[in-house]
Amino acid sequence: MKNLLGYIGLVMVLSLTNCGECRKIECENDGFCSDGECICTKWYSGESCELSYNRNYVGTYYGALEIENGVELRTTDSLSFTAGSKPNSLECEFGFELEFVSDSVLVIPAQELNTTTTTILYEGTGKYHSGYLNFSYDQTDLNSGEVKHVSFEGQRYDKEG
Repeated sequence: MKNLLGYIGLVMVLSLTNCGECRKIECENDGFCSDGECICTKWYSGESCELSYNRNYVGTYYGALEIENGVELRTTDSLSFTAGSKPNSLECEFGFELEFVSDSVLVIPAQELNTTTTTILYEGTGKYHSGYLNFSYDQTDLNSGEVKHVSFEGQRYDKEG
């Protein structure tokens, strides 16, 4: 009986100590405190889980943009990306978003963007590896039905914000 009370007392002291370490710590973005440190949910990092994953990929990428089945074909170009609406997404300067499924695989989920004359549907896939971004997507004009296959491969030149 004495050992049981001692064990219960030890468990209570350890649990109160853990609560004390986490009492003053605030974890953001659904993170939680354990042993005085924030445990972050997927796509967040930092001491308080305040940093979104997409910050690692923001910047300008230089490479080749090719548009098949259309009049445009550029062999050298740059594309700029800013943080998207989700912690694992980037917004392309064209207005559509790319979403990371893992640290190297991305998708361009189906999304419609309106221009002054038509609505364009974007959808595709891509990869990221060691500063290189490679993706392709179909660009469908929903008014005319015309489909262009677009691909881009480039290397990050700078890292913004």
